[in-house]
This record gives sequence, C-alpha cells and structure tokens, in this order.
Amino acid sequence: MTDKQRDVLLRSAMADLRKTEHGYKPTNGGGPNWQNAFRKLDQLHKDLATPSVPALVFPIAADPSIHVFVGGLHETGGLGGNWALDFICKAGLGICAPERATITRFSGHDPTDDAADAQGVYGWTTYFITKAGYEYFCTHQGRRYPTLRVGMTVQPGDLIGFVGDQRFRPDHLHLGVTSPKGSADAKARITAVSKAPRVS
Repeated sequence: MTDKQRDVLLRSAMADLRKTEHGYKPTNGGGPNWQNAFRKLDQLHKDLATPSVPALVFPIAADPSIHVFVGGLHETGGLGGNWALDFICKAGLGICAPERATITRFSGHDPTDDAADAQGVYGWTTYFITKAGYEYFCTHQGRRYPTLRVGMTVQPGDLIGFVGDQRFRPDHLHLGVTSPKGSADAKARITAVSKAPRVS
C-alpha cells in the first residue's frame, strides 16, 4: 500500500467514526460505523506491520555499521559481458540474493583446498537468473546456504551463502551480472546493486 492509499483509508475510517452518534456499544457489536472504522484500521495496522523489502538489495547482509568496501567495476574472467564488483568485508558475513531470482546451478572448489586458493580460485559459486533475464554469478563463498537447490526461487535479501576466509587475499564476495540488454546495462545493474538498501 502506498502512503497515499494509507492516507485515504485513514480518512475514511475517521469519517466512519464521525458518523457514530450514540457512541461505541460493545454489547451490540459497536454499530456499523464503528465496525467499518475498525476494519479499516485493522487493514492499516496489518499493512504497516508487514515489512516491505525493496526489489533490489545490497548483497552483504549485515548491520549497516559493519563497513563493506566496494571494489572497482571489472569483467569476470571467462564470462564475456559479465560485469562484477568485489564486496570486500570480513569472512562469515551473510551473502544475500540482490533480487528475486531462480537458482540455476552451483560450482566451485572446496575452500579448504589451499592449492586452489593460492592459484586464485576460491570457494563455492552460485548462479541465478531473474525473470527479466539478468544472470548473476556469485563466488568466493565459504559455505552455501544449506537449503538452496537448483530451481528454487529466492527473494531479495534471502541468504544464499557466507563470505569465505580466503587466506591468500582480502576476504570478499565477487558478484557479477550479465544483462539481456547488453554490457552497458550489466554495468548499470551491478552498480545499482552496490547502492541498494542493506538488509540485516
């Protein structure tokens, strides 16, 4: 519900209350005007009590006081048109889905494999695609969220994994996106994700 819709509903409830001439009488259900007013006020209360989640969220789920440094825009090696940002932060922080998407596949390497880590390959990777066709690539996870499955739909802010302890370089999430509209739009999309609201 928008603020304007809430305002209209509240004014309507107040108008119902003003129509009541004989006061509230709980023994007979309060009369039709009281009942209408309370029904509308209950509707407002439910709407305000339901947390609203933005369509696009910052991919590190943490208290906003925990600093996350966003690195420079770069193309993901081996994935043409996949523009990415590194979200540099401490290991163990939650990684969340930046928008509503469907999990398409998993890949990666066991984070305890130091040989792979020394070569620059690190951690588990999750791939997901949105209804609009944005394909995300999320890597350097120490752990995936245990209930994730291919074909599952995730909502903005849902946990998909945790930032891994990389040992050989600063801990970070590497998140990239390919756009069906082309490279410029992919850059714009990942930049928008980096500026989106944060969830905890």
